[in-house]
Amino acid sequence: MARADIEDVAFHPAERAVLARLSTHERILHSSLLWTAKESILKAAGTGLNISPELLWCEISGASVTLVAAPDLGLLRPPRVTVRRIGEHHVCAVAHNMDAVTTFSWLPTGSSPENLEEQR
Repeated sequence: MARADIEDVAFHPAERAVLARLSTHERILHSSLLWTAKESILKAAGTGLNISPELLWCEISGASVTLVAAPDLGLLRPPRVTVRRIGEHHVCAVAHNMDAVTTFSWLPTGSSPENLEEQR
C-alpha cells in the first residue's frame, strides 16, 4: 500500500479525510485494512470490482470494519467485516453475516501444518 497510488480510485472522500490525518505508518495500515475490507464486501456481494470501491464508505473500529454507505449491492443486509493483521505486511478480511464467528488460520512462510497459527 505504501507504493500503490490508489487513494483517489479506491477510497471514499470521508475515508481520504481520515487517512490525511494519520501518520505515514498508520496511513499504510489503515489503507490496507480499508482496501482489503472493501474487496471482501464486493466479493460477498458478487460484484467484485464491477462496482468502484470508492463508492463504499467504511469505518474501522478495532478488528471490524463497518460499511457506512454504499450503492445498492443487492445484499439483504450489510455484511460485517472482520479484519486481522497477519504478520507485519499482510492483512486478511472476511465479509460475513452478523451472527457468524470467524476464525483466521494461516501458515507463515516456511512453516508446516503442525505450526498452524490461529486467531479468533
